[in-house]
Amino acid sequence: LAAEAVYDSARPAITLSSLKGVVARTPIALEAPVNVPLGGQLRIEGLALALGDGRVALDVTQRPGALSATARAQKVPLGLLIALTGQTTEAGGTLSGDVTLAGQGRTGNGTADITIAPVTLSSLVGADVSEIPEFILDADWDGRLVKARLTADMPGTEDLIATASLPVTARDGMPYVAPKARLEARLNGTLDVGAVWPLMPVDGHLMAGLLKLDMTAQGPFADMDISGTARLEGGLYEGLETGVVLSPLNVSLETRGGEADVTVFARDGTTGTLAGEGSFDLRDTATDRLKVDMDMTSFRVQGRDDLTALASGDIKVRWARGVDGAVEPLTIGGDVTVERLEARIPDQLASDV
Repeated sequence: LAAEAVYDSARPAITLSSLKGVVARTPIALEAPVNVPLGGQLRIEGLALALGDGRVALDVTQRPGALSATARAQKVPLGLLIALTGQTTEAGGTLSGDVTLAGQGRTGNGTADITIAPVTLSSLVGADVSEIPEFILDADWDGRLVKARLTADMPGTEDLIATASLPVTARDGMPYVAPKARLEARLNGTLDVGAVWPLMPVDGHLMAGLLKLDMTAQGPFADMDISGTARLEGGLYEGLETGVVLSPLNVSLETRGGEADVTVFARDGTTGTLAGEGSFDLRDTATDRLKVDMDMTSFRVQGRDDLTALASGDIKVRWARGVDGAVEPLTIGGDVTVERLEARIPDQLASDV
């Protein structure tokens, strides 16, 4: 990006006269010069940016004890927003909506109405593309409480709906969240794992399936009580480098009071099985964050064209809680017997082999 601005020390003020550039293949340009006073208050009027075929407009006025702000987005490219977060996911779709915020002294109000549609995601250029028809976010602040609702239109199944409320007051015209403010939130519906998988920061792995969720969160952020269930039935996992396949993959998680019971059962795409159960514990009294014991029976642990292997045995997965909550490495151990191993020599080898 390249910008041109002039500082006027007599007023004082800054005039932004030009802003041009390209980010994530999206042209960005300032539509008209903008004057920003630098006195006792902040005032930005008529700031408008052209973002490809989309547009963002912003007006903000802040003075001691008071705030007024409005923002409007029209068809802002989702790929640009994803790129600004540092992710490499290829994303299509646009974001449109309005946000308003006003406060004076101990009173305030605000609204948000945002739609993202249609959303297309791909982890790599030229890879399979997943699509989510629509995300809708509605939020309202009455000076005492923020209430929000997010609806994701999942293709071919029920919608995924998240609702939340949080006490937010006004202090000197600005939104203020008390340190021990209690969040009340619920997540209910079905998540299409394959549709959102391109957003996951993992390479060489694929997952798909419908994850049914019914989760609640209550309490202050520092001591949240999370409870509910999450179930994946008939899912699919594939390791692209090893050729490992889990299909069908069934996972169940039931959580309460910071501790979750986990059960897993999967086949390797044929007759081999992998079954396990354990717990996931976020409490400060936990010895292990994750503790899962699994039993593997004639399971295909390698499924590449040049190498296949079947194995049976017991596997223990542990993720210890470090001193004072420090992060510790995940450990995997156990007794495993390789029942069959087949390696194929390529038809053509290097001249020095």
